[in-house]
Amino acid sequence: HVIIGICCGYPPDQAIDSAIAQLPELLRDVIGWVHDDRRARKRLRELLDDRGAVSVNGADAVAFLQGLVTNDVSRLVFDAEQLPHAASAAYAGLLSPQGKILFDFFAVRTANGFVLDVARAEAPALAKRLAMYKLRANVEINDVSDRYQLMALWGPMR
Repeated sequence: HVIIGICCGYPPDQAIDSAIAQLPELLRDVIGWVHDDRRARKRLRELLDDRGAVSVNGADAVAFLQGLVTNDVSRLVFDAEQLPHAASAAYAGLLSPQGKILFDFFAVRTANGFVLDVARAEAPALAKRLAMYKLRANVEINDVSDRYQLMALWGPMR
């Protein structure tokens, strides 16, 4: 099982500690031994330095992405009461008008919109391409790779 997370505003070592500590109770139960055993945690987590992030925020964020990407992002939820530090995610892509894959990414729902987990080298181009489609949509699109550290946690279920 793999859990992909996005951590904001921490140096890499603190990002790992903070992310694990903030996992929702359900996920802490599943990988609780990762939080308690530093040696096990080192085997079961990896910073994803080659991954970047693009934010799509605003009142029209859901409708904007729903009309552009290959997955149903309208089904993604962010429930601050049940999952204060997590949200649902979907693997999606952005295609050219001819159907060629331009970008693939994980769309992660946030309180204000989405964070798109994309290859770091492609983040600026994805932000630029999405901005081309903005027109009058009430969205703000930014490459926020410098503000986020992406990581993966994995391991067997207890």
